[in-house]
Amino acid sequence: MLDLEFSGSGEHAYFLVEKTGWNTADVAREVASAYNVAPVAVGFAGRKDKRAVTRQWFSVVTDEDRWLPQLPGVRCLRQARHQRKLRLGQHSANRFELVLREARNCSAELLQSLQQGFANAFGPQRLSAQNVEQAQTWILQRRRRRISRQRSGWHLSVLRAELFNRVLQARCAAGSAATLIEGDVAEDGLPTGPLWGRGRSAASGEALAVEQAALASAARLCEALEFSGVSQARRKLFELPRGLRVQSLGVDCFELQFTLPPGAYATSMLASRICLSEGGTENKEDREPADSE
Repeated sequence: MLDLEFSGSGEHAYFLVEKTGWNTADVAREVASAYNVAPVAVGFAGRKDKRAVTRQWFSVVTDEDRWLPQLPGVRCLRQARHQRKLRLGQHSANRFELVLREARNCSAELLQSLQQGFANAFGPQRLSAQNVEQAQTWILQRRRRRISRQRSGWHLSVLRAELFNRVLQARCAAGSAATLIEGDVAEDGLPTGPLWGRGRSAASGEALAVEQAALASAARLCEALEFSGVSQARRKLFELPRGLRVQSLGVDCFELQFTLPPGAYATSMLASRICLSEGGTENKEDREPADSE
């Protein structure tokens, strides 16, 4: 969901794109190639899954008002023009429609209870073992090899996510992921955890002690992030979905519709309450896209 009033003029062409079988970064590279611009001239607000039908906006510096890339599984739904580039995090929310199949030991009532919220963990899409290993190897090298700004930014986001999840796990173990404790930094009345970087943690007291204990074994990573150029930020430890609707489609099959804020993972939401068999989650491709902006 992109809450932006387009100016109707400017050097940036905006395209609302529906895609399946492509991740965001790959589409962005194809856009840069099609319009013969540097990758930095292409903007997008968030990263969308490859294995889903997704809709999101891209911007590109060009005089063209036509969608030029010819990619299988990708089509342009709308276009506009604006004076500024689309930036990461500029969208207000993501809408999801999911179909759960073979969801054994599950019920509509259990799924509806997800409305009560979930631990706001970064999902496996970002924190695969390979992603974490590559990012750690890169940042801990004495002389880092030269890589693109986009790639280094990805490594940094993976490491910050890994450290955040460690703090979240500690708070979950203590039963305080959704509850404010002494020294917490609150957002929307909920506790937050650190996205590590330069600067001191904004937490204090008991909350700071939990963070320090959770990250004690990652001192080298914390130090490397502090010298990487990113500034420390906060992320909610607990999140609430909006507009959750659950419909039974038959035996062990359910449709869910809901909205999450930027950065929250539908996979984390589902994993917080239910256990699905392999292949049990699918996106309903013949209706509303799985997530959109």
